[in-house]
Amino acid sequence: MQHQSFTTTNNEPVFSLIAEEDNAVLSEVHRSFDKRRQGLYPSEASVSYMDGNRKIVIGTCNRSVWYRTNEIPKTNPGGIKLYQTGRIGKELEKMQVRLWKELGLWIANNIKFFNKDLVLSGELDAIVKNPMTGKLMGIEMKTHYEYPARKQIYGAKKEKGTGRFIAGQPKDNHFLQALLYAWEYRDVLDEFRLFYFERGTGERVEFRIGSAKRNDGQHQCYWEQIPGRYWNAFQEGKVLQPYTIEDLHKRYKDLIKVLRKKEMPERDFEITWDKETIEYKYSQGKVSKTNYDKWVKNPSLQSNQVGDWQCSYCDWKDQCKQDTITS
Repeated sequence: MQHQSFTTTNNEPVFSLIAEEDNAVLSEVHRSFDKRRQGLYPSEASVSYMDGNRKIVIGTCNRSVWYRTNEIPKTNPGGIKLYQTGRIGKELEKMQVRLWKELGLWIANNIKFFNKDLVLSGELDAIVKNPMTGKLMGIEMKTHYEYPARKQIYGAKKEKGTGRFIAGQPKDNHFLQALLYAWEYRDVLDEFRLFYFERGTGERVEFRIGSAKRNDGQHQCYWEQIPGRYWNAFQEGKVLQPYTIEDLHKRYKDLIKVLRKKEMPERDFEITWDKETIEYKYSQGKVSKTNYDKWVKNPSLQSNQVGDWQCSYCDWKDQCKQDTITS
C-alpha cells in the first residue's frame, strides 16, 4: 500500500496518520470488516402496506438487496464518515456490554442465528436480566447523532414552524430489524428493547418492541416508549402499526423468489417525489416544514427537490438510475 503524505510549503513530505487510516479503511484490500455472512440480513428488512389506495413501503429497498446479493459493484460506496460512524457504534456497544456486566445485568451478547425459511442471518446484540422481575430482555443497540435523528427519536413538544406535538419513535429500519429479533427469540425472551445512544451527549432512550396477536391470527407490530429522563415528547402506551410480522416475513419470501428467478425487482423508492407524494408525506410528518416551504417557493429548483432518503444514501444509486432508464 502506498503511504499517504502531504507536502509543506518547503516541499517536504509529511506523513499524515489520518490520511493513512482513511486510505486503509477505504481500500478493498483492507476492508475485511465489510465482509459478512451469506444470506439476507435483518438490517435489510422492509414491509409494505396500503394506506387507502396508496402503497407504502418502509425499510430497505429490495433492489439494493438484489444488487448486494448478486455482487454488483457499488457505484456510490459510503465514504470514510460512514465507516468511522460504524466503528464508533461498535465500540460504544462494547462499552455498554461492559457496563451491564458491572451492574450484574448481563446474560449474553453477540448471539448469532440463522432462519432457514427466510435465509436470514442475524446477530442479537445482547440479553440482560430485568432485576425487578428476574426476566430476560433482548437488546438491539443503535447510535445516532445530529438534529434530524434526534427530533424523530426523542420527539418534540412543539415542532419548530408547526407547533405540532411529535412523540419520539424509532427509526423505521431499526424498528423492523428489532421486530425480527423479537420474533426470532419470542420463546426465550420475556421482552425486547431497542436501545438508542446519542454519540455526542451520551443520552439514551429505550423502546419496547413487539407484536400483538389479532383475532385473525396475524401479529400486529408495535413500539412503546420506556419512561426516561431524556425524552422530549413522551407518549404512553403501545403505538400499533398498520402491518404485521407476517407482512414483514412476506417481503423476505417475495424477495427470495425474485432472487431465485434472477429477476431484478422494481425499485421501492424515488429520489424525487411528485407533487402529490410530497403533499402526502408532509401531511404524515415525513417532510420537515423547512424543506416543504423551500419546495413550495420554488419547486423546479433542483436543490429544493424532495425524495426518499434511501435513494440518496444508496450504494448503487447511479447503477439504479441506469437500470431504470434501460429496463
